[in-house]
Amino acid sequence: MIEVGYTLTRRFTLIALSLYLPSLIVLTIGYGTLFVKVQQLEVRLGVSLTTLLVLYTFFNQTSSSLPQTAYVKMVDAWFFFCTILLFCIIMAHIYVERMNTSPVEPLGQRGNGAWQTAVTHKRRRMLPETFLTVLRTYVCPAVVTLFFIVYGSIMFA
Repeated sequence: MIEVGYTLTRRFTLIALSLYLPSLIVLTIGYGTLFVKVQQLEVRLGVSLTTLLVLYTFFNQTSSSLPQTAYVKMVDAWFFFCTILLFCIIMAHIYVERMNTSPVEPLGQRGNGAWQTAVTHKRRRMLPETFLTVLRTYVCPAVVTLFFIVYGSIMFA
């Protein structure tokens, strides 16, 4: 009688080096655009859009080499999160530019049904630099940490 045994293991180091590490580098570059000066919109948007394009190309290349399934794979969830995060960073850059260039609305005072002198009133709003600081210091790290906890607990369970 001959007995044959198989040991099935994941090649996690190969996957980590060829999939997760490059996508983390691209995410870090996209996150780094939150540190670029507010006045340099072209740099922030150009780099952010390029990182999104590179990530999408990398996702297509990876998906084409994997077998087709009817369910969502963990790698799909990973790339979906990365894409959504980079998209949100791009939207934040657009919002910061809008904050930076929005005009100050005049505030008129009514008296006896007619407008009196228009007094310019500066609205209380967050400065673009403060918005980017909050985003890069608290929001992005919290979202990424939460995703890593959920993703890791599902993947290594």
